Amino acid sequence: MSSPYNEPPLDLGLAWIDRGPHRRYGHTMKLWTAEGDPAGFSALWRSHKSRLEHLGYSWTGLFGPLVPCCWQLPEPADAEVIRGEIEAALAAVAAERAERARIAAEIEAADLARVAIEAAPIRTALAAVVADRPWLCGRNLAEARELVEEASWQAWQMRAAERLIANAEASDARAEARIRRGPRSPRCFELAQDPAVRSAALQACRLLSERDTDWAAIRNSQGWSQTTTWAGHALSERKELTVAEAAYALELLWGHKKQLTDSLRLALWGQAENAPEPALALQASLQLAKARTSIPPRPGETRPPPHGHGHGHGQDQGEDGASPPARGVLAGAGQGLREAHPPPLGHRG
Repeated sequence: MSSPYNEPPLDLGLAWIDRGPHRRYGHTMKLWTAEGDPAGFSALWRSHKSRLEHLGYSWTGLFGPLVPCCWQLPEPADAEVIRGEIEAALAAVAAERAERARIAAEIEAADLARVAIEAAPIRTALAAVVADRPWLCGRNLAEARELVEEASWQAWQMRAAERLIANAEASDARAEARIRRGPRSPRCFELAQDPAVRSAALQACRLLSERDTDWAAIRNSQGWSQTTTWAGHALSERKELTVAEAAYALELLWGHKKQLTDSLRLALWGQAENAPEPALALQASLQLAKARTSIPPRPGETRPPPHGHGHGHGQDQGEDGASPPARGVLAGAGQGLREAHPPPLGHRG
């Protein structure tokens, strides 16, 4: 036996921190905890547990995860007696770990070399999807980009890339199948006969695809929905639309018509001109106002006097200077257009 140590008698390849006095088995003793890789200590603990315990070494979870520790025993064993044996065992553990690491590195290098040859076409295909058709990856786009940026792949990464490509090909096949299926409404085919409608449909598809930056992963009323995103992006990639493709595009676009401009809505479902939106709205509002004033009032119906015949100046003007009748005509222009051009799918706008 020897007198208490003022520090751990053997460092065992670790850095030791003085934690001050603590209670153990009813006694107050100074405690040290270790910092560093505990793998060597763990191997020594399995082979020399009794020897280490007599020097005060153990494990503690007082400060978080379980770590090696050393207690200041009142009568510890003589460390010098076993120092050579412990150091030799620690060196053997380090040599064994180094050998295992060397073998693992050789296996990994051979695996990387083999995978590099097999993965070359897979990497090229995945990089093309990420660069040119990222919408096919959907919510897996971040994972696909990380794989493309990796300098080298292991076998599991190659399998992950193959899975992403297979999913992208399946999404593309589903989109094309939906496009070939075509719309349910014959009216869409009638409208798609017009080359101007086909051109406007392609323009509208590209507009929604530009806004669909999250590929319908987030519900934000921007771009396509989860049920239309694949087909919508596939149609956007066409140089031009056939009659059948434009007809299906009309059916998809009807559900997103609020995101389209006035001119696109009129070109698709109202008229082929692509006039500026203010001019179209003014023309439609004037036509609607003329049509309403030409209809005699119903029995018991009272109508407001025309603008300019009110009781004083400025009383019937809004904050922006437009009179309520004029505001009402402009607000009703859209409804008038829908009445003049009913939706092709049998829906109410």
